Amino acid sequence: MVFALLCACGQVVNVKTPTVAPTQEPTSAVSLATIPPRPTVTRAVPTVPPPDTPTPTSPPIVHVVQPGETLIAIALQYGVSVAALQSANGIDDPSTLQVSQELVIPTDEESRLEDDDLGLLLPTPTPIAFAIEGLICHEEPTGSLWCMGEVANSTEASIENIQLRVSLYNAAGEELVGGDVFTALDLVPSGQRAPFGILFASAPDNYDRFLAVPIRAESSLEPANRYAALQVVADDAAPVGALFQITGTVTNPAQQVVTDVKVVVTTYDGDGNVTGFRQAKLPEAIPAGESAGFAISLMPYDGVPANYTVGVQGRLSAP
Repeated sequence: MVFALLCACGQVVNVKTPTVAPTQEPTSAVSLATIPPRPTVTRAVPTVPPPDTPTPTSPPIVHVVQPGETLIAIALQYGVSVAALQSANGIDDPSTLQVSQELVIPTDEESRLEDDDLGLLLPTPTPIAFAIEGLICHEEPTGSLWCMGEVANSTEASIENIQLRVSLYNAAGEELVGGDVFTALDLVPSGQRAPFGILFASAPDNYDRFLAVPIRAESSLEPANRYAALQVVADDAAPVGALFQITGTVTNPAQQVVTDVKVVVTTYDGDGNVTGFRQAKLPEAIPAGESAGFAISLMPYDGVPANYTVGVQGRLSAP
């Protein structure tokens, strides 16, 4: 059985956790007039041309795509235009970017990002509205701080490339440390949600509060042409030792094979705060009309969660 984390593109199943006894274990020059010297006659001295040596070239810059990264974010990181990045790597559709894919970063002058292009890449002052819910930070025994929450899509369309900034502040309202994060799901349909999280390895002792703010989100163009409307059936959920395990089945009702199937499980306490989530990828594609089983385990904070959601997301293969 595959151990994974399920997130649904288009459908989220909320299941009430069965009542179970808690376990004991749970980043200008000035020009000066001069008098020309008198011309003198000099004998031409023959010179030997320098040897024809090749000009040393720098090795190409290669970027390995990480989870949650987009072509826009990568282009902005290296100061190149998106068009140049696409051209250098033969990318026609930016949505086909894959985790671990290697991208060659163009370094010629024509590829540099111009000031006029920044407005096309940088977050706008009024990004697409989405709600941030269930945000809470859990202190680890090692002194680190794990902050989690979820994005709820309150718009009428699917959104993607969702980015947030989670920060810790002191009592004076000064940011002490912060980081940018993406949601665990690439696409969040209307009315649905997706978790996010960030680990601060060493939380400042004087932090007073934490906050997450939206940075960007984009309306998804024709998501039905790229993502499959997979169906999730959560069959069972129960503690297994210190872990909480959810088992179920993912069904592909589409007429095409679905690849890159990702699963996300999110757990909550009684107040609706996120106590944990896991993201995983099923090892195999799901053929048209077929199903795949899953078993996902995680260790939520506060022991057995009050409830949880399971979702799944996959991409349609080319017909």
